[in-house]
Formats: sequence, C-alpha cells, structure tokens
Amino acid sequence: MSHRLFAKKIKIFLFFFLGVLFFEKTILLSQVYGEEKASLPLDSRHQVIQDALDYQEELDDIVQHKRAETPPPPFDPRAVISEDDLLPDRLPQFLPDEFSANPRTVLDRDEVVREALNEVEIGLETYAISYREPGLMKDQGILSGLYGSYTYRTRDNQQIQSFKDAWRDRFKINKFMAEGRLARGKVDYESDDSGTLDGLPYYTFELRGLLAYEMPMIPSGCITPYFGVGFRYLKDDSGGKTTTTGHWSYDRESRYIYIPIGLEITKQLKNKWSVGLTCEYDIFLFGKQKSHLEDGGAWILDDGQYYALDTLENDQEEGFGLRGSLKIMRQHEKWDFVFEPFVRYWSLKDSLLAQWTSLSGSVLWYSDPAYRYPIYGYEPENHTTEYGFRLGVNY
Repeated sequence: MSHRLFAKKIKIFLFFFLGVLFFEKTILLSQVYGEEKASLPLDSRHQVIQDALDYQEELDDIVQHKRAETPPPPFDPRAVISEDDLLPDRLPQFLPDEFSANPRTVLDRDEVVREALNEVEIGLETYAISYREPGLMKDQGILSGLYGSYTYRTRDNQQIQSFKDAWRDRFKINKFMAEGRLARGKVDYESDDSGTLDGLPYYTFELRGLLAYEMPMIPSGCITPYFGVGFRYLKDDSGGKTTTTGHWSYDRESRYIYIPIGLEITKQLKNKWSVGLTCEYDIFLFGKQKSHLEDGGAWILDDGQYYALDTLENDQEEGFGLRGSLKIMRQHEKWDFVFEPFVRYWSLKDSLLAQWTSLSGSVLWYSDPAYRYPIYGYEPENHTTEYGFRLGVNY
C-alpha cells in the first residue's frame, strides 16, 4: 500500500471519528440542556446498578449523620462479628425499615455491579448475499450461521444532569467488545460470457475488536460512538467444476482488514422492550485476493510442455464498507431476547496486477513468443450486499 493512500485513509478515520464525537455531544446536550434531573439509564441491568449505588449512598449518609451525633464506642480488637450480627434484628436501630429488610443488598453490591457490567450475546443469523462484478458476473444465495459477542465495561454509565456534566468524562473509553460470526451456504453463479453454475459452496467468518464510549441520553436512552479493527474472510469453494458453457471454475479466497467506526443509539420502551439503531462506516485498510487457478487443470506452452497455473494473489487497496441494524430486545429476569434485522455492504475497486506463473513462480507467462507482454491477472471491481436478521439471547 502506498504511503499516500495510507495517509488518506488515516485522515478519513480521524475526520469521521471527530464527527461522531461532535454528533454525540450535540444530541446529548440538546437533550440535557435546561433539565434538572436525568432519567435512569437504558436497561434493567443499569437499573440494578443504580439502585445499588443509591442504596449505598443513602446508607453511608445515615451512618455518617448518626456518628456525628453519637461518638462511636471504643474499638475492641478482640470482638468477633458473626454472620448473625447482620440479621435484621441485630442491625442498628437508627436504620430505616427498608434497609433492615434486606441487608444483603449492601453486602452483594459489588457482585451485582460486576455481573451487570458484563454481557454475553449468542445466537443465529441468516442472510441473503449478492456478489457482483459489474459487466462480468454475479453470485447470489443464502448463508446461515452463528454469531457471538462479549462486552466488558470498566465502569457504569454516568447520568447527565447539567450542561457541565456533558464534558465531565470527555474521551474516556468505558466499553470493550469482542465479536465474531461464521456462516456457510450455497450460491448460484451467472455470467453472460461464461454461463451459469448452481450450488457453489460459500464459507465466511469475521472477527472484530471494538472500543466504545457509552453515555446515557435523556430520556432513558444511551448513545455510544465506537471504533476498532476487523477481519473478514470468505471462500468461494467452486474449484473443479465447469459452467454450462464449458468454462472451468476455481476456488477464491478473500481477506479484508478494516477499521469500523460507528454510532449506536438505544432507547428504552414500555413493558421491558428496548430498541437500538446502529450505523457504521468501514475504512478498508488492506485486502488479499487468492484465485486458485491451479484448479483449472493444465495449460500448454510453446515449448510443448504442460504446466499448471499457480495461485494468483492480488493485493487490494481501495474500498469501503457500510452496515446498519435495528436491534429489538425484550428483557427477562435472567436474559434478554434479541431480534436484529441488518444490512452489510462492501465496495472494492480493481486490485493491483499480478503476473501469471507456474511451478511456484519459476515459469512466467507471456502473451507473445518474444516475452514482451506478460499475462496479468487481477480482481475486478466488485460489490457485496448482505441483508438478513439475527435471533439470539443476551445475558
């Protein structure tokens, strides 16, 4: 990849990220300006955390106030506090009834907060895929598979109560996410020049690591800009087959490395329902396309010998991706049900050229006996669209 192209992609990344931060603050401030109090965060897990925090603060205030009125007794190092001392009838009499009724809430607070900050989501996804090389060919079919994600939060969301609060935790990342998915299925090949071929196996998987800045938004919502790094792999396993016009096919492998930058906006609805909208732009960093031309058999050269073509490897430098989804969740006591329609899109320019070779590169291919015109291969401009839905559980 040229230094100029790499610098251009870095500038796009910085510009987009700063735009996301500005958009986030603009929405957030428009919601909180003039408000005296904020609503609770989005989800029931955050409600548990907030209740535990409020509970602890009230208890600390009561204890401090009582100590100010009554000096504590001398400390006895020989005293032993048993679990029975924590029963409601043994608690100090100045505590209100609601505290005495459930002292375990304070004791288990750390565990409750720790569990609520982390999330695991797993499920199934199915989607239609369309791969097109304009003017040349297209693949269309259905893929299905599994997906999963793990979310770790370093701290809970902070409620926004004033204009000043909006800048209190500026640029602090508080959410880490690891995501993965894999799918398989079959597609049908169609080309005006080389005929058709049905039932070609497709395999794909994707891995992503994301960093996010999660903040509450009034009323009862959350806005989260994020960025990270992603890897996408796809294999077209069609080698050894021939089309309706007698053209041979070959296996193809695609590898993408990219930077996802996105924004997620979530909103708590009534009756334990919530909805989340995600929009993402993917900066394409680098790609490698492998075309296994050896699957096409032997060719003959002017010297009368037969040679099989080597795998053709083309570097890809220009492209971008887009994706969006609408996540609908129904909260339950132990887990949440997830339904998420989505769309994913990739657009890549022509790859760099690579010369045809045989015998691991020791034989080079030319189109003329004088060896003046090398035979080059490349991956043409292409567009991939995926649209489908996910069904899963979050806990």
